[in-house]
Amino acid sequence: MKGHVVAYAITRNQTKVTLSRLLKEFITKIDVGPQIQTFVVGKDAVEIAAIKGAIPNVNILLCRFHVALTLRDAVSKCCEAKEKVRANDHLMRMLYTDSGEIFVTYLEQFSDKLKLYTNRTKHSWA
Repeated sequence: MKGHVVAYAITRNQTKVTLSRLLKEFITKIDVGPQIQTFVVGKDAVEIAAIKGAIPNVNILLCRFHVALTLRDAVSKCCEAKEKVRANDHLMRMLYTDSGEIFVTYLEQFSDKLKLYTNRTKHSWA
């Protein structure tokens, strides 16, 4: 099943309080609270906290595109050219695999490689 946009909102700020209130108002107006099972978000911690505040039992999924972008940026800060290519290739295989089992294998390999890459840097890149 594909997701789709159900609303847009213009807000003064994007704090947890504002977003949580907006979500609660939306849920009340359209009367679908219990039906909402999953939210897909970029990677914004404030959005995630607001969603959890408004809909405590909802599943929150991170957008594949935003996760890949964040990891790609992080890898580019701490890796040499050859390592960047290998890490990005591994990341793409991991993100676009058809099997959950293969994904877990790639994730474990990527985590091991990530430790290797980040242990060479002075500062944490995340």
